[in-house]
Amino acid sequence: MIWDRREFISSTAFAGAALAVIPLAEGLDARADARQDTVKLEGRMTPYPATKYRPYVSKLAHSAQTTSWVQFDLGAATAVEGVRLYPNFNMEIRALGFPARMRIEGSNTPGFETVATLFDGSGADLPDPGDQIVFVATKAPQAASYRYVRLTASELRKIDGPEYGLSFAKVEVLSSGRDVAEGRTATADAELGNPQDRGFLRFGKRRLSQKTSRE
Repeated sequence: MIWDRREFISSTAFAGAALAVIPLAEGLDARADARQDTVKLEGRMTPYPATKYRPYVSKLAHSAQTTSWVQFDLGAATAVEGVRLYPNFNMEIRALGFPARMRIEGSNTPGFETVATLFDGSGADLPDPGDQIVFVATKAPQAASYRYVRLTASELRKIDGPEYGLSFAKVEVLSSGRDVAEGRTATADAELGNPQDRGFLRFGKRRLSQKTSRE
């Protein structure tokens, strides 16, 4: 299933709310200490009544031990320095569908016949970020570049009641500090990928113009 990345964001309980970025959080969540060099909690996202934001939400699964992925075609082989994940969260500031365990891979074929691991968070739970943006620094051989980047959740978190799934408000793939996934084609796994959950990416760079220490 394939959709344009500008259709990667869709409605959820936050329809009618929007996102603003508040200043960079100090330090890292203590639960992420083991991966301080690769995973950082950045600025917070808060509901803001001016516009809407619509996250991607996968189909639901009955078990956390279910795999789901999303994949981006960057259009050309690109050096990837990191991935920034904007969580979907509820009014209790609990992330919805943010993966408990995840890996990020790069490839130059859409079927990932040859794969490079850019980040492996499959051995221990990642922190629930709540409303905080998560930056994941990727590691790859020097001068390596990839056209396709895939985020695979190997353990899911709850989205709706007892059900589990994969959800992000936004995903950025960064190269030289620029989001190279913006406007590119995204795909998802056949089992839980949700092609019906579509909508425009409503808070691009202009919506995040409130300065943070990372801008």
